[in-house]
Amino acid sequence: RLEGVTSGNIYLNDFFNHFTANADLKVEQFRMNDDSVGLVNLSAAYDQQTGNLPFSVASPNPDYRFKASGNYNIKDSTQKAFYTDIDLSDTKIDMLHYFLSDLISDIKGKASGQLRISGDVNAPDLIGTLQLRKAGMKINYTQVYYTIDSATISFTEEGIDFHRFTISDKYNNTGTVSGKLFEKGFSNLVFDFDLATNKLLLIDTKATDNSMFYGKAIGKASRSEEHTSELQS
Repeated sequence: RLEGVTSGNIYLNDFFNHFTANADLKVEQFRMNDDSVGLVNLSAAYDQQTGNLPFSVASPNPDYRFKASGNYNIKDSTQKAFYTDIDLSDTKIDMLHYFLSDLISDIKGKASGQLRISGDVNAPDLIGTLQLRKAGMKINYTQVYYTIDSATISFTEEGIDFHRFTISDKYNNTGTVSGKLFEKGFSNLVFDFDLATNKLLLIDTKATDNSMFYGKAIGKASRSEEHTSELQS
């Protein structure tokens, strides 16, 4: 659900021959579902003959600072109709929960870097690198919330490489994690992670989470875990 107060100019030209359109808009109080972004500036155009729809977006807000530009060709049937280049500057990552909510929740943190999204809009390719800082997330299966001071995330043709980073639990115990998320358009996700720790909170479930198996477990671990999830669009 998208909400906001929009002002600006839209120009429509030559309806009956070579139709084109141009728009320069300012969207204030912009919200995406429950996430409040703030001011978003949007420019776009359309050419009926070519099918091209170039666009640019800029968000100068304290928690959502990013710029994006790209093109969508509505006449392209090669599954390569779309691309956008995104530049993030200390931008909140909370919106990732729309894609990963069945695996992790309570996602916090900020990211900086460049990311290109291209290909089929229903299953796009992501290429780029982001620097993550002051992040945190809860693993739904174990109900443990971990914080991450910093991490590097690489988006490749195979999926998402999280490299190696340190996690901390609520007792300030630490562990080292490395791994990858193999995905295509955020569907049919396969997680492959390694965890090494001398002492870390591993389980923090309550009876309301699982009436058959619940409790708290702190321990030493050296484990590799693979998890597959098919997300529904």
